[in-house]
Amino acid sequence: ESGEVKVFDGKVWRTAVEEMELKKGDIVKTGQTGKAAIIFYESAITNLDANTEIIVSEINKNKVSLEQNSGTTWNKIFNKNSRWNKFLNILGINTFEIKTPSTVAVVRGTSFEMSENKIIVQEGIVELNTKDRVITLTEGQKLSKERDIFIRGEINTEDIENLKERQKETLKM
Repeated sequence: ESGEVKVFDGKVWRTAVEEMELKKGDIVKTGQTGKAAIIFYESAITNLDANTEIIVSEINKNKVSLEQNSGTTWNKIFNKNSRWNKFLNILGINTFEIKTPSTVAVVRGTSFEMSENKIIVQEGIVELNTKDRVITLTEGQKLSKERDIFIRGEINTEDIENLKERQKETLKM
């Protein structure tokens, strides 16, 4: 983590530190200059940009569920079926999901960026559950939300460069 990163454990806000363990119900919030990387069971990485807030709704070796109230996260999930597991030799989380105020993204072995109004799938498949339908996005696709209308498209060169930069940032943290 860098800049201002705080964790609320239900009683008090604390400054986040390396190797800090999170539990169900914890709230992680980054300030204007804050960034954080959270590693779940050596199987999933969630990067929080500045001004991002998540709640840990569920956390165990089978499932990680987050509520993203604001900001942007970049997520990389290695599960049992991930093509990287033979190299990394990790078990992987079965289910990883992120809920925003309007959608729920359920993913298995993928890499994606998510904010309240946009999702970009770098690799794998993301199943997006909205209030009235399920939208499946595959590698190289993105979905934007403008005035309650979802617009599907292909990621562009700028998106790809941003995602590569986020991966580099993760390795530095």
